[in-house]
Amino acid sequence: MDAPQRLLATVVKLFLLSVAVGWLISVLDITIGGFFGHLADAFGTLVDWMRWFLSWTLPYAAVGAVIVVPLWLISMLLRLGRRHDRGSEEPPS
Repeated sequence: MDAPQRLLATVVKLFLLSVAVGWLISVLDITIGGFFGHLADAFGTLVDWMRWFLSWTLPYAAVGAVIVVPLWLISMLLRLGRRHDRGSEEPPS
């Protein structure tokens, strides 16, 4: 199938799918305004939930970081020190 035929087939498929989805939306009595209104409400709810989640977790993360970050830093420095020591050995002859 060459390019113009594929393009026409794609346009026909998109048209038929659009008709089917439009019919289904009509049967379910959903309006575009109502759909986007619900979508905006859902997004607002998601933003509110994320704000609550961050306000709940950030204080715990800050307290935990006081312990975790220095321990991680010490671990990294020790690991770098071991790597440096191995690099200074002479290879066997």
